[in-house]
Amino acid sequence: MDHLTPDRLLIVGLFLAVLLGLWAAVQRNRTGLARRITGDRRLRMVETLTLGPEGRALLLEAEGRSILVLGGRRGTPCVLDLGPRGKGDTDGAEGAE
Repeated sequence: MDHLTPDRLLIVGLFLAVLLGLWAAVQRNRTGLARRITGDRRLRMVETLTLGPEGRALLLEAEGRSILVLGGRRGTPCVLDLGPRGKGDTDGAEGAE
């Protein structure tokens, strides 16, 4: 009952080498791949924040404008246009406190 024969070890080694090569190719081209997957979308969710058990705030970007949506499960959502996205804004909230 020899399960680890040289030919099986070779097959497993080649399989792992192919997986490692594919992983390296995806890591090297990840920005181009992400751009192709997302395409030219006009609406993008920048951030979401839970305000409590029933409330949520969503920060969206639509065609260069920031939009804040406040809503809950039972209420009517409130939509607030925050205007054009400024030069000092960043993707996400790295600098926000």
